[in-house]
Amino acid sequence: MRRLGREVFDRLVEPIVGGIFTADPKTLSMAATLPQFLNMERTSGGLIRGYLRSKQEDAAAAARRASGARYEQFMAPRDGMSAWIDGLAKHLPANSVSLNCRVVGLARERQAGDSSWMITTDQGSPQPFDGVILATPASVTARLLQSVAPEAAAMVSEIPYASSAVVAMIVNRADIGARMDGFGVVVPSNQGRAALAISYSSNKYPGRTPEGEVLLRVFLGGALRPEVVDWSDTDLQRTAVNEVRDILAWKGSQPNWQAVIRWKNAMPQYLVGHVAKIQRLRQQLDGLPSLQLCGAAYEGVGIPQCVRGAKQAVERLCHSWKLGEDN
Repeated sequence: MRRLGREVFDRLVEPIVGGIFTADPKTLSMAATLPQFLNMERTSGGLIRGYLRSKQEDAAAAARRASGARYEQFMAPRDGMSAWIDGLAKHLPANSVSLNCRVVGLARERQAGDSSWMITTDQGSPQPFDGVILATPASVTARLLQSVAPEAAAMVSEIPYASSAVVAMIVNRADIGARMDGFGVVVPSNQGRAALAISYSSNKYPGRTPEGEVLLRVFLGGALRPEVVDWSDTDLQRTAVNEVRDILAWKGSQPNWQAVIRWKNAMPQYLVGHVAKIQRLRQQLDGLPSLQLCGAAYEGVGIPQCVRGAKQAVERLCHSWKLGEDN
């Protein structure tokens, strides 16, 4: 608001950032969520000057920005997101993964010159491991850290989460009166609507629906309306249908298919001070190099950021064992 005014915040920044993070943008850390814009202001004195400078420095990227929708930015496995997990599982040794097995305890087993870890599950006695990577949600990580790093556990427990509900539906494209030459719409909260956003999933990912149909995902709830995730399926579906009718001028009677997906306490909220908190957290765990953290709670909620964080956690763990890149 300080740079571009209230209207830009209400109609552009708030719906986009709120839609991505299912959050109240007024509480989010700019350094944690949109560091590139913070860097523009610091290095160029403002967002517009920063944009113009980046445009001069990278003409090719500027040309791509001016060429309209960049469909190549959106990619996903043809067989759905679970294909990634199935693909990884095929490369693992037999019996190396325990499914439906809840970790209930983490303890440090001191040995000469180093320490190993004892992990207790709800299906058996403690088992020893040379290293541990906690990729669990913050609440679970905090519980497991309590006995081995209580100060770090307290920091992790302070990371709040938001919930949301998604109603996915397939409708006939011919029944939609609004423009569909994009990836979806985001909805400013000052419009008083229930939807945070409507994603045109079949536009992003071809092959998700038969010809003539559209897969829509209607996002509801978030940090500003936490109660919505607990609505009944009927209420969520009715709300989503009404939103699609009003926003997209849909004139169909009923969706061809629909489903409700609830994400309870699934989206970490990077509040002001988040970056400094994560730096202090890393410092607290420096003395335990064979214990690493990764996941959406720390340095990025997107899939690329989570993959990068997992790789870095593995690299730190290997470094603690003095393993080279060729090992």
